[in-house]
Amino acid sequence: MKNIRWLLESVWKNVKKAIIETQEQDIGYAKSEKKQKWINSEILNLMTEKRTQKRDPAKYKQLNREIQKKMQRSERGVVVGEV
Repeated sequence: MKNIRWLLESVWKNVKKAIIETQEQDIGYAKSEKKQKWINSEILNLMTEKRTQKRDPAKYKQLNREIQKKMQRSERGVVVGEV
């Protein structure tokens, strides 16, 4: 029983290695953008400030609304600019 299990594991490792090597050679890796195009430094600063205001629910909620509005406006500008 242990022999069969060892054999299956070794065959699986070889198959997996072959698939990964082929994928790396033929397809490569997809490079993703680290941040969305519409998130600017002003929005990032507001997000940082929002994190510090967790104990004040009113201020936290107000900052969250402001961030959402700015992100929506910024996103619309980026999408319209690309089309």
